[in-house]
Amino acid sequence: MISMLRKTLLLAHFIGAVSLFGQQGAGTVSGIVTDPQNAAVPGADVRVRNTGTNSMFRTKANEQGFYTAPGMAVGEYEVVTERAGFKRSVRSGITLQVNQTAQVDVRLEIGQVAETVEVVGEAPLLNTSTATVGEVIENRRVRDLPLNGRNALALTLLTSGVISNAGPTNSGFGDRGIQISSISINGSPNSMNAQMLDGSNNILSYVGEVGVPPAVDAVEEFKVQSGTMSAEFGFTAGGTINLVTKSGTNRIRGSLYEFLRNDKFDARNTFAPTKLPFRYNQYGGTLGGPIRKDKTFGFFNFEDYKSRRSSPRIASVPLTTWRGGDFSNLLTVAGAVIPVYDPLTTRTNPSGPGQVRDQFPGNQVPRSRFDPITPKIVEFWPLPNKAPQNAFTQAQNFQDAARSTIDWRQWNFKLDHRFGERNSMFVRYTSAQHKPGADSFFLDPTVGNNRFDDQLNRNAVVSDTHTFSPTLINDLRVGVMRQSFVFVAVNFGKGWPQKLGLPPIVPNDQMPLINFGHGEIGGGAAGNRGSFNWDIQDMVTKVAQNHTLRIGYNHRLLQGGNLQGAALSGNYAFGGLTTNPQLPAASGSGMAQFLLGEV
Repeated sequence: MISMLRKTLLLAHFIGAVSLFGQQGAGTVSGIVTDPQNAAVPGADVRVRNTGTNSMFRTKANEQGFYTAPGMAVGEYEVVTERAGFKRSVRSGITLQVNQTAQVDVRLEIGQVAETVEVVGEAPLLNTSTATVGEVIENRRVRDLPLNGRNALALTLLTSGVISNAGPTNSGFGDRGIQISSISINGSPNSMNAQMLDGSNNILSYVGEVGVPPAVDAVEEFKVQSGTMSAEFGFTAGGTINLVTKSGTNRIRGSLYEFLRNDKFDARNTFAPTKLPFRYNQYGGTLGGPIRKDKTFGFFNFEDYKSRRSSPRIASVPLTTWRGGDFSNLLTVAGAVIPVYDPLTTRTNPSGPGQVRDQFPGNQVPRSRFDPITPKIVEFWPLPNKAPQNAFTQAQNFQDAARSTIDWRQWNFKLDHRFGERNSMFVRYTSAQHKPGADSFFLDPTVGNNRFDDQLNRNAVVSDTHTFSPTLINDLRVGVMRQSFVFVAVNFGKGWPQKLGLPPIVPNDQMPLINFGHGEIGGGAAGNRGSFNWDIQDMVTKVAQNHTLRIGYNHRLLQGGNLQGAALSGNYAFGGLTTNPQLPAASGSGMAQFLLGEV
């Protein structure tokens, strides 16, 4: 199935001056400049400086004393305000969060500009300029809180109104995408949520899952938004998770880490005879800093995640006697023998409608009647090795350790550059590869329907912000996300139909799917799924008096395709009908029908 969806959105709204939001992921610093009598100070020079990169936004207070600095990146800021006849004001320690409008009002004192009044660490006032409800998960919590699987987006569950619909799981959010996509924000369906990464779409179009969940050490912070949101988020009926990755600064910083779990450090389960093997290693590092001071900054991270786990597996396998055709111990849950009838004795019922058959003598199927192919297939099943759950039906008579593997590799690079005070841009590229796998209990590991996946997701964004004047700003952003998801059952391409002696008419792609009531063998899917998404945005911000006009354009091209096949060599179900007379219905055996080759 191949699907394509195009969206073209024209976003425009006219809002009050203090309602300005930056481009998705960015924030705004705004406020009013007053004198000691609370009168507006028009024409005051205001400089908003990022203390990490030394980038600066210059503007002037208008006639009402209002100033605004839109489109500011997440980080630490100081606001410097000057006006003739007043002392110079420096407000530092201002932390700007994702999509935040920080209200930083300035009161100038009478004096000389050479004199300075410093205010350090004063938090911005509560934002009352928007109806958007949201909570920011800041860098400290992302960095310090323990996370099973170390997926930063799992911290969304700490915010009010967010619940997980993934169900019980012992891997937390370690699957790196699928389960973290199964969240509900304020009761909305999973599919209604938006995931933004550095202001660009991070949802795979085909399945609606998170495309790239960034490594914890690469996340600056993120915000979970709901309620009445601005028009730029109007493409979703649910909530929005807006995540910003780290950027380089003038200070060189880096990290190396490894998180591990090992069965050698674990206590034995009280009900298990031995400890099952478990190896978990997650390691990586980050490096960020200036490439050219005050101009160009880079940030890079790499992470590997490997898991090797065994867990108890219980299954039902055929008894040795059944494999030889002896069904004298084929019993009901009450312990009564289930008769097995000979399909070659099928004849019209002389006493009524339908047909009747004769029971095999001793409830045993002669080996001479076996199909030549079925004994080869029966040999793939292991023998029973534990007491069954029910001594009559022999259900759940086999136990072993199921082995599963996960290999995850991700790297991320972000480059920020300032062409000058009027123009800046950033480029970010993230690649994430996910390879899960599992085994089967069959004696030949290539006959099961377990599969191995190779999922490669890539997300890139280019953003350019140009300040034409302190009151006119343009923000252009282009994002691309691509997925290649190859999955294949382990029995695919092994030539099993030919090896088993099936007729040439049967496709030779994989082991046929066979089910005779005691489990199934073969089958499974093979294919390739892909997504290719474009997200193009342009936002113009115009500040006029006490108002801000924002008009934007968002064009999304969402493409998804899926090409797959399942049970390509046939699906054979043996339900016992041909070894069952019309009455009683509880007679017959799927295993006997399989041995006879009665399809």
